[in-house]
Amino acid sequence: MGDEEPQQLQAHDGLFLTQQEILLKKLYEEINKLKQEKEAAEPLSVSAPKAATPKAATNVSPGVNSNMSAIERVKAVMAAKAKQQTNQMTKSTIKTAPVKRTNPLADLLKPSASGHIAPVLKRARMNGPNATDGGNAINNVTGEMRLGNGRGIQLPPESFLRTEEWASHRDEPLSVTLPAVVFRTNNTLIVNGTIPPSSCRFVLNLCTNDDTIVCHLNPRKMRGGQILMNSFVENRWGTSHIIHRCPLVFGSTAPFRFMLRITITPSGFALFVDEVFVDEFKHQIPLREGDDLVLKVPTKDEYGNPEVVVLHNVWWGHTDMTNAPTPVRPPPRYNTNHDNRGPHNNQYDVYVGNLPSEANRSDLARLFADYSYDYIRITQRGFGFVALKNAQDVERAVHDLDGAVLPGFTAQLKISAALTKRS
Repeated sequence: MGDEEPQQLQAHDGLFLTQQEILLKKLYEEINKLKQEKEAAEPLSVSAPKAATPKAATNVSPGVNSNMSAIERVKAVMAAKAKQQTNQMTKSTIKTAPVKRTNPLADLLKPSASGHIAPVLKRARMNGPNATDGGNAINNVTGEMRLGNGRGIQLPPESFLRTEEWASHRDEPLSVTLPAVVFRTNNTLIVNGTIPPSSCRFVLNLCTNDDTIVCHLNPRKMRGGQILMNSFVENRWGTSHIIHRCPLVFGSTAPFRFMLRITITPSGFALFVDEVFVDEFKHQIPLREGDDLVLKVPTKDEYGNPEVVVLHNVWWGHTDMTNAPTPVRPPPRYNTNHDNRGPHNNQYDVYVGNLPSEANRSDLARLFADYSYDYIRITQRGFGFVALKNAQDVERAVHDLDGAVLPGFTAQLKISAALTKRS
């Protein structure tokens, strides 16, 4: 007993107490304070109040063991008090929390019961007619179409022949039958598609059952954009019809959405782009009403070059052409001041050099299929001549075909105008 260190006294509320006595005093004060708060929170009772009986400190807080030391009791009571205050704050927060209006978009982002995130609804952007992404919004179920130029049309949804997306870079060549052409009741093809940034051209062919191409539609990037229309009858290309100032956009940084409409009339094929009339290609052979046509979309041209386009749907039905506007042809891009300087037959030769020895007239005929020519002549010395009908085709052939490669060969051709016109 003599070895125990004397306890130090500390001043507390005017008294000198040991550390344990100070803790016990604080404990009694906290117990009395909690008791008063509890009595103030309870509603008044009609019955007579019970006589206050003093209780030992050990009976005030449940779970406190009487065998504990004074310091352990203080810690247990303080922990119980902290837990009680936390529960009271939680209840108060639940009762008084204000009801907030939630953002409806936030509900779409909340995880569903299955754990998947609900899809975000997107509204189609409506851009101007020259916007690179087109902005066309198409509903295959209702047939409603909103175009980027602000126009809107409603098509019978049952007339969609195809609603599955087709892409030339991943799918086989497309072939869709257009049943029973009738000028007054069944005469219009509508194709909704996208021109990818990598595309330089694509082709839509309207064919008969014997593979005669009655309407060859070839939008292309060259010379600022143009549309070439032609026909392929009896294994020979006809006179090409070129529409300059093509409204379709090639080579942009973003995909370009478009809608092409071809309406068949007794006189020809009327072409619309995003419901804006562009031009008419006259019939090269008569069409018989009641016969089927076939829409064919190749993935490559005959030289192996890719035809890049994505088609979203194909529609076939009827539209009225009674009020169709008359097209205004743009001025030619070629200088025609020298057209009258030659002979009256107006025929011009194009020189084709570096010809492979195995090449024949059919190879050159396919190369010059988009041009109007009279005949093709091949010499035994590795060159030949193609007789074109006008100077414009000569300039265009030299510009577009110089350096071309025939299918199945590797040599690049040398295309140039002949030194003299043929008399």
